[in-house]
Amino acid sequence: MKKVSSCFDCWAGRTVAFAQLKQESNKNAFIREASVNAYLQHPGIVPVYDLDTHANPPWFTMKFIEGLNLKEFVSQSPELNQKLSVFEKICDVLSYSHYKGILHMDLKPENVAVDKYGEVLLCDWGINYFYMGDGSGDSSPMDSELSTIFRLQSFMETGMVCGTPGYMSPEQEQAQKEKFSPATDVYALGALLFLLLNNEEYQKNPKFKEDIPPGLKAICQKALKPEINDRYQSVEDIIQELSLLKAGFAAKAQPVNLLHLLKLFYSRNKLTMNITSLALIIIFFLIAASYQSIKKERNLVQQKHSSLIKEQQAKMVANTIAADRYCKSAIELLKAGHFDESLLCVDSGLLLNNNNQELLKIKSLFEFSELNFKQANLISENLKIDRKIDLEKYEQIKKLAEKKDQLLFHFFPKFIKKMASSTSDPALTKRLVVDYISFVNKKTNLNIDLSDYKDGYALKIYSPLERFETILPHKITALSIKNCRLDAIKGSFENLLVLDLRKNRILTLRDFRAPKLLFMDLSKGWYNSLGSLMNFPKIEVVDLRMIRTGFLLGFSKHQNLKEVWFDEKRITKNLEKELQGSFKIIKNNKKISYPDFAKPLGWHVGHSN
Repeated sequence: MKKVSSCFDCWAGRTVAFAQLKQESNKNAFIREASVNAYLQHPGIVPVYDLDTHANPPWFTMKFIEGLNLKEFVSQSPELNQKLSVFEKICDVLSYSHYKGILHMDLKPENVAVDKYGEVLLCDWGINYFYMGDGSGDSSPMDSELSTIFRLQSFMETGMVCGTPGYMSPEQEQAQKEKFSPATDVYALGALLFLLLNNEEYQKNPKFKEDIPPGLKAICQKALKPEINDRYQSVEDIIQELSLLKAGFAAKAQPVNLLHLLKLFYSRNKLTMNITSLALIIIFFLIAASYQSIKKERNLVQQKHSSLIKEQQAKMVANTIAADRYCKSAIELLKAGHFDESLLCVDSGLLLNNNNQELLKIKSLFEFSELNFKQANLISENLKIDRKIDLEKYEQIKKLAEKKDQLLFHFFPKFIKKMASSTSDPALTKRLVVDYISFVNKKTNLNIDLSDYKDGYALKIYSPLERFETILPHKITALSIKNCRLDAIKGSFENLLVLDLRKNRILTLRDFRAPKLLFMDLSKGWYNSLGSLMNFPKIEVVDLRMIRTGFLLGFSKHQNLKEVWFDEKRITKNLEKELQGSFKIIKNNKKISYPDFAKPLGWHVGHSN
């Protein structure tokens, strides 16, 4: 396309390289090459001094290069470090041009000049290709500056196959412009690296010399992969790989074993390792020199040493046995619901034997119940959890917990309680409230219903319970429990409005607090005492029909009580007289129709005549 010769610049007083167009048909590509050379301002790219596009033929001048091309440089058998220094400089130049959006497309030894000072210049940008980037939509840095230049068609854009055999990537050989990318130049870089390492040009199915470092061999092989996606995607990737090798680490493309990693570690810490080795040698000679003086005491030392080993072994056995006992106690305490005591046993056992897998698993369960999922794999290999748990992930965990023979079953109430305080998902919150009651009662098939009611939840429990305990009591505004035999119902329900305890046997409500409760149904139940009704200062209506209780007078002085329902056979005239107060006594044995849960505030229970 062009003829290059030297000439003397009379104005600047220097020798320059003079490039002149050979064929008029290539004028646009010639001007484009000169413009690209002028645009790429880098010490490793030959600078353009002058350009005349109106001359016939057009010409431009550039820096006159004195030095060797890459093949001549290799023929002088330089050291490996010198070769790598030259290669890194080639990579640096190419990385810069890719950043500017320009692919060289003709990397070969003849286009790389090395001067006597080791400086590298990348020449001949004649078949460059304008790379539009990764398609992300970001503008290229030369969009405004080179808009005129890239109106001139390059050789690559004509669909012609351009380049140098042996240095062209498969997509360049087939003129597949849509696949051109920095990885196209990476292929040619791999061929240049092969030349530097083997002192011969790259051919198909090459053989590397045996003395080539495996890291450099791996980098070269990856750069020369036929498939684009198998190569390095940018020159920066190669630069990073070389940096790893220089720092004494293995390249990412390099398959390594433990022995090789140890060798690399030694090379990185050679001074420290040598000093350590020297110190060990000195110590060895000191020991050897003093051997005669301690020979008489050797038998005694050996006896003491043997005794110490036996003592340590006995201690290890004792610690192992003690750790197993702690583990057994921890499991028993855990099943009984004594978490603090169980955790103390776990920590004590791990102090004795920190490799006890069962103790480690229990410890991980304690961490798990506190929403620390780092050791979740100890609980189940298939349990993949991060900090955020949605309903689907929760159901997966619950499925594991429902197996009662698993320790996770006993931790699950604690886990649910912690989850309830951290989640903001309404659906998940409802599921947690229902499941907590089931797991506290060690059952997974309880009939429980939870629905929205009065800025909170209406909780209905239809199955018999051994123990009543719930989470988020401040969100429960209506509560129904039936068919239960309980020693007590405890808890503070700050916003509870309606309480339905029909058909239950409950010894006491003494520790049950509901400061906003308005309506309570205790019909058809058995209660030890009703004096605890004073715990509900705002209660207005109580249904006591068909109940069994040993004490009915405990609420007779309740100030806000408006109505109390009795069955006719239960209340006598004397009892009715003793109960006279500010509330109304309603005697009715007939079935009364009213909803399970109160209607909006202000609802008043009616009765049939």
